[in-house]
Formats: sequence, C-alpha cells, structure tokens
Amino acid sequence: MKRGRFDRWRIVIATAVTAALAVGLAEAFLYHSSRSPHVGPTSAALSDAFYWLAGCCLGLAIGSFATAMLVRRGSRLGSGVVVGVLAFLVGVVPYSWLTAPSDASTSDNLGWLVIVFIPAVMLVTFGAALGELFRSGSKRRHRHWPG
Repeated sequence: MKRGRFDRWRIVIATAVTAALAVGLAEAFLYHSSRSPHVGPTSAALSDAFYWLAGCCLGLAIGSFATAMLVRRGSRLGSGVVVGVLAFLVGVVPYSWLTAPSDASTSDNLGWLVIVFIPAVMLVTFGAALGELFRSGSKRRHRHWPG
C-alpha cells in the first residue's frame, strides 16, 4: 500500500456525495426554519441564515468524516479536508449563488460565503480528524484480537 498517493476515485465520489449532503442538509434545515414561528422579519432572516449554515457545515463535516474512514491510500486527514473544501467549492458555492435573493449584491454573497467557509473548514478538519482517529482506533483494536 503506497502512502504517498491519494485514493483518487474515492475522493471524487466522496466529493460529489459530500457536496450533495451539504446542500441537501442546508435545504432541509432551511425548510425547517421557514416552517417555525418567528417574531419578525429580522428573526426569520437570522434563523434562516443560522439553519442554512448549520446544515451546510454538518453535511461537510459528515462527508469529511466518512472520507477519512473510507480512503485506503494517502493521508486520511488530508483526504477528508480536501473532500470537504472541494465539496464546498463545487456544491455550496454554486448553491449559494443560485439561491441568493435578488436584492443581494455580489459582494454580499461573497461575504456570506466567507462567513460560511470559516466554520465549515473548522468542522471539516474536525470531522476528518475524527474519521482518521476512528479508523486508526479500529485497526489497533483488530490487532489485539486473534484471528
């Protein structure tokens, strides 16, 4: 097993699945937020933004965790982070551009994506590290068992 090369096909597939998961969870959380009662328009906008951000970041973190668990070659942590960032670029960014309100400027949308990117990268890294930890922990447990 070569440690220097990445498991390219698993990364490509994981990127597509992670992007779909991030967008799907963001949309599901946003749907939930829009169906809950709010005090006013500011409360509704803040709730929608929070739920969208939470769904997006959760989807990216789950995808990075799964990637770190499933890759067979290369750095598990690196693979998870690469998948999370690529999924953000190919899934979340286009989704945000396409669903942005008509009165939001390009700079507003770009600023929003920067705000989303910061916790997303933190959670992607955390998810990938957990995936690597769980995978290496399961290997250590199996070494101690006979057979």
